[in-house]
Amino acid sequence: MRSDLRDTRRWLLAHAHALAWNGAAFLFLGASFFELVARSEPRLGVATLLLGSGALAGVIGNAHRIEVLKVFGLEARTRQVVQEAEGVIASLREVAAEFGAVMVETLSSANGFADRNTYRVRDAQRRRVLDALRGLGVPADRITAVGLADREQVIAAYAHGVLKSLHRAAKGTPLQETVEAPILAWNEGGDTPSTAALRAVARSLPAPVPAAEALLADMEHYSANGEHRRPDVWAARGDW
Repeated sequence: MRSDLRDTRRWLLAHAHALAWNGAAFLFLGASFFELVARSEPRLGVATLLLGSGALAGVIGNAHRIEVLKVFGLEARTRQVVQEAEGVIASLREVAAEFGAVMVETLSSANGFADRNTYRVRDAQRRRVLDALRGLGVPADRITAVGLADREQVIAAYAHGVLKSLHRAAKGTPLQETVEAPILAWNEGGDTPSTAALRAVARSLPAPVPAAEALLADMEHYSANGEHRRPDVWAARGDW
């Protein structure tokens, strides 16, 4: 037992430097994304500095893996050393991307149920998260994937907007219950209505509802391409 404790103590002492710096790296990354999301007016400069500090701390924490040959003050790194350093940085970028995806998804959690100002603030925070990842050198395709982390919430927001438009048009008519049926099913835990289901509801009304038709086209475009057909309308979704 004492031998195990001594071995554990020796291991902790031998790796204390690496453990401390790697712990600091995760703290810096967490603080950066907290800065981006929790503050009503996030400071992009501070968040970027924290992300950069996290990357630097990660490199220092793994310095024991990097062998450097010093000749007259100049450092010559072998191919293996460069690959190891790049691997550490790539891992930190991946961690940052994972944090970013969580933040993007969290920021979209109130789609369809917030006011216009809340959407404005959250959209700005979302842009700051993606900009911070670009500043860290996260690959473009990975940033695109992070930007789509809230895809389901965005589609649900469009569906919510379509149903609101149809409900306004049918309110006070015999067709009101027809429009309310998918709303009730959705509220009870059902799946987000598909564009086909929403079009079926729209066709049940005596006349087309232009606002609903336009949002249906937006919903179909986003579902197929992962981008907004009318970004200005999406930004004003609090008024749908």
